[in-house]
Amino acid sequence: MKLHPAPAALGCLALLAAAAPAHANYYESFDSLPLNAPYAPNSAPPTSSAGPAVPLVTSQDGLTVNYVDPATVLTTSPPPNNDPYGWVVRSNLEPDPVAGTPRFNFANMSGNIFIDFGNDPLQIQLSKSETSISLDFALRFPASCAFGGVSCYPQSTPTSLIADFYSGGVNGTLVGTQTITGIIPNGYEFPDGVLNYSGAAFDTVALTTSNFNYALLSCSPTNLAAGTCQGSHLAPVAFAVDNVSIATGVPEPATLPLLAAGLLGLAALRRRRAG
Repeated sequence: MKLHPAPAALGCLALLAAAAPAHANYYESFDSLPLNAPYAPNSAPPTSSAGPAVPLVTSQDGLTVNYVDPATVLTTSPPPNNDPYGWVVRSNLEPDPVAGTPRFNFANMSGNIFIDFGNDPLQIQLSKSETSISLDFALRFPASCAFGGVSCYPQSTPTSLIADFYSGGVNGTLVGTQTITGIIPNGYEFPDGVLNYSGAAFDTVALTTSNFNYALLSCSPTNLAAGTCQGSHLAPVAFAVDNVSIATGVPEPATLPLLAAGLLGLAALRRRRAG
C-alpha cells in the first residue's frame, strides 16, 4: 500500500511542530517574594534575626532558576543597619535607619530588588540551556567620601558589572562574557545599567563587579580633588539586580530526535517526488 504524499507530508510537519520549542519568557521582578530573608545556599545560618539561609529558587514556563551566593560565610554589619552580608530581597525605597530617606532608590528599579550588602558575587543557574537573558543592575557604589561628602566616583576607575556565561556550570565551558560600565543618572546617587546577552547557549551566569579603590574613602578633599590620593585597597563593590528576563525556547534533548525524524521525512518525500 502506497502512502499519499499529502498525509505523509502532514505527518512530517506534525513531527516538526512537536519538536519546535515553545518560546516564552521567564521574568522575575522579586516583587512577590518576602522581604529581608537572606538567600545564601552555600552559607552558614546568619547571625541576625532576618531568617535562615535558604536558596532562592523560582520556576516559570518549565525553567527553574537558582540564584546562588557562592560565598561561604554569611555575616552581618554592625548597628544600626544590622544588614546581612549576603543576597537579600529588599524594597528599592527602603528608608535608611538613620537618615530616614531611601537608602537605595536605584533609578532603573522599582518595587523589590535582589541586593547584596557585602561584595559577594552572584550565580544565576538555569535548569536547562538558554540563549538570551536581560536584567537591570545597580552598583551600590560608595558615592561619598568620609570628608564632607566629596564624590569619590570621578577619581576612581568607573565601576562595572562583569558577566560570564557558562555551559555546564562555572566549571564548564566559558561561552561568553560582558562588562557593562555603570552610569549615574542625573539626580541619583548610584551607577546603574542593563545587561543584555544573546548568543551561545548557557546554563549559568556568574556576576561580579570591577574593583573600587576603597582607600579613596579616607583621602582628604584636597588630595581627592587633585587626584593624588595615596594607598590602594581594591575590592569589588556590592550590587543589586532586578527584572531578570530569560527567553525560553532552546530545544530539550528529547525533542531533537523528533526534529531529525521530521526533517528526514520531508527530505524523503522530496526525493520521491523528484524521482
